[in-house]
Amino acid sequence: MTNIGSMDTISRIIKFPFQDPEWGKKVGIGALVGLFVFIIPFVPAFILLGYAAQIMKRIFQEQGRLALPEWDDWGLLLSDGARLWAVNFIYSLPVLIVFAAAVLGISLVPIPGIIMMEHGEQGAIGMLLLLIGYGGGSLFFVLGMLLAIAVPFITAAASAHMVAKDDFSAAFDYKAWWPILKSGFMSFLIAFIVIYALAMVVSLITQLLVFTLVLCIVLPFIFIVYSYFSYLYTYSFYALAYLDGKNRLNT
Repeated sequence: MTNIGSMDTISRIIKFPFQDPEWGKKVGIGALVGLFVFIIPFVPAFILLGYAAQIMKRIFQEQGRLALPEWDDWGLLLSDGARLWAVNFIYSLPVLIVFAAAVLGISLVPIPGIIMMEHGEQGAIGMLLLLIGYGGGSLFFVLGMLLAIAVPFITAAASAHMVAKDDFSAAFDYKAWWPILKSGFMSFLIAFIVIYALAMVVSLITQLLVFTLVLCIVLPFIFIVYSYFSYLYTYSFYALAYLDGKNRLNT
């Protein structure tokens, strides 16, 4: 059983891309694809997601083994990546809808109420519209924040389950992946903490480089390479957390 919170496991995840004999070539291709993420919509991102899915498949098939796949089946990378993106988008929809309702409630609903109160007619109704708009919008905002915290856990487990089963519909079979998420919740939580910490380290480095006239030139290259590694590390942590939850469930 993998202890995802141990320094040994975290170190193993961070180091694994550089332990491949051809890591330079594979990382170089990944960085090149990462460059096109900022130029061409969707397709390069799908390919990087598909590459991350291949890493997840190997983790599931070989009980935690981390390795860089070959860049050979581009069609498979594109289709796997599109499926991962679709799962993320579908599960993110409730968050987007609730936040949209919050914005509409706060910005639009009170307008008729303000007009009514300014003209002195139907002031009580105007006040009621203000309360509904601001109060309802605030409640939707709080709900959206709660969903924004919960949805990444759901998406991580659902995505991992889809990759493990190699079936898009498996992402929505909550009766199958929900027990895995519950049993491995601490592993998923640790995964998110580590992913966030790595992102903060990169953010700190980029902020330091901004203040140096010469080194700030390398910032675009850092973002390009980071776009590749962020996919690798994020979905590797997802897969290991899912595997840990599944193993705990079976013991």
